[in-house]
Amino acid sequence: MFTTAGLAIFPILSTMFTNLSGTDWDYVDIASATIVGLGCALRVAAFQALGSGFTFIIQTWPDQKLVTTGIYSWIMHPAYAGWYCLFLGYPLFHRKGVEAAVSRIMDVTSSQFNIEWLAKYGTPVAWTVLVAFIGFWWDANNKRMETEETVLRDKFPEYESYSNRVKRVIPYLF
Repeated sequence: MFTTAGLAIFPILSTMFTNLSGTDWDYVDIASATIVGLGCALRVAAFQALGSGFTFIIQTWPDQKLVTTGIYSWIMHPAYAGWYCLFLGYPLFHRKGVEAAVSRIMDVTSSQFNIEWLAKYGTPVAWTVLVAFIGFWWDANNKRMETEETVLRDKFPEYESYSNRVKRVIPYLF
């Protein structure tokens, strides 16, 4: 829930402060939108592969089976891989709106408090906000994934063999 609320901030800012149409997209917009689409596809594939076994709470139950087929034969954590894509692509796609919003806030603050130099730092502050956002959710995702791996190792003796055979989030790499 908090993740969704956090991600919702970026399109609101983008909508309020830019008139971004499809013809205004640059290569970063196209790449980031593609990354977001990949992230959504990975999450959907994970949900479908687990079926009713997918829960938002890290838990196990007596008759649970370790899923190692489908998308799980390629990567151990497709849902988390999807989050990584979303955490990177979404803020990059909405960077123009965030930059416009932060610059506007800095301009208003600068004029309200008569701090002339403040207005020129809108862009670096906006990028700092974006990097902090990405870093925060990236770290939270890592911690949750590690917790899930601990639970799965405790539940399934075969998990160790599976984790040696299949990469965590990027097939053949990581």
